[in-house]
Amino acid sequence: MKINVGILGGAKIAEKSIIPSLAAHDSFEIVALASSSRSEYMANKYDFSVYSDYYDVLSLDKVDIVYIALPTSMHFELAWKAVEFGKNVWCEKSLVENYQDAIRLVNFAEKNSKFIFESFQFRFHSQVKWIADTIQNKKLGEIRLFRSFFGFPPFEDAKNIRYQKSLGGGALLDAGAYTIKAATVFLGSDLQVLTSSMHFSEIHEVDFYGAAQLKSGSGDIDIQVSYGFDNFYQNGVELWCSEGKLFTNRLFTAPSDLSPSVELTLKDGLHIIETQRDDHFTNMLNHIARLHHDESIRHDEHLEILTQSRIINEIKIK
Repeated sequence: MKINVGILGGAKIAEKSIIPSLAAHDSFEIVALASSSRSEYMANKYDFSVYSDYYDVLSLDKVDIVYIALPTSMHFELAWKAVEFGKNVWCEKSLVENYQDAIRLVNFAEKNSKFIFESFQFRFHSQVKWIADTIQNKKLGEIRLFRSFFGFPPFEDAKNIRYQKSLGGGALLDAGAYTIKAATVFLGSDLQVLTSSMHFSEIHEVDFYGAAQLKSGSGDIDIQVSYGFDNFYQNGVELWCSEGKLFTNRLFTAPSDLSPSVELTLKDGLHIIETQRDDHFTNMLNHIARLHHDESIRHDEHLEILTQSRIINEIKIK
């Protein structure tokens, strides 16, 4: 039996990547969408019902999972209501604007035997596993410095939701969230923020770029994350280790037809490794299907959400 998905919002990532991936996946069926824009076009293309009110989709008995592709400021209320209506929740990052809301939402979901999933598709690309395996097998020795970065030039649309404070905009909750997630994916959850800087735009009243210095729980690894809306484009990680270094610049946005390159520098010189092509959106859907059917794996997913939100909160405070 297919898992029925109701979609709230018509964000670009939903139209470009998520909806096509869902439509092509054997385990899912899109049954409804509520959106103020582009809804008719997508409904005609993929054959699902369209609603003008988000609560119309939330109240549908046939909906199993609600996918929220709306501004961050709207996530908490709609995710909470989705759980109240007995739905599992899959939400675009960042899940919520503050740590306390993350705690409340996760606790509410667990109390009601539902899951919350925060959408970071890059986690499920084989490139990530390749890098993680390289770290694990000590080919590079011990990690001394871990850097994660994601930045891009300003958006042409001055009214972009990322520029609107009232909608939960800002670089930290958008691009910065990826860099934090990368640090926890490769280094684990026991990370603490030492210092941070956030640079704000007077025009848009949101943070435009920033950076933070973290440390591992043992204190053996220095960690730097940097991000921005006013930067030359790059996204990826760099590891400086005792026996070599690693660099990649397509960690977060590798399309399915790309073989991402990883640069390994060892004592015998530079090695360019082409990792295999992969579809991280399809792989993510496979994981969501497992979350839907297997309650035993949900708590670990919720712990990841709390770690992510805690670190973001520490960056804001520092």
